[in-house]
Amino acid sequence: MLLEEYNEKADREYLRKESLEEGIKQGREEGRKEGREEGRKEGIALGGFEILAGLVEDGIISMEQAKERIKEKEEEFILWYQERKKR
Repeated sequence: MLLEEYNEKADREYLRKESLEEGIKQGREEGRKEGREEGRKEGIALGGFEILAGLVEDGIISMEQAKERIKEKEEEFILWYQERKKR
């Protein structure tokens, strides 16, 4: 009887540890995926800012026009950030 109780406890502990390890593994994979997606979005936004800066430096658009375009991006960023916080 005592041996059976020990085996049940050992089995439960093994399953608990296995579940914990699987959860950690899934969390890491999801974190990497989210990190890549965030990096991609951030890279796109930064690329847009670089393009605007180049247009201003080349005299194609004014700083005011660039600010208007950046303001539009700020709103998109805020919406994205709020959506991200919901997850």
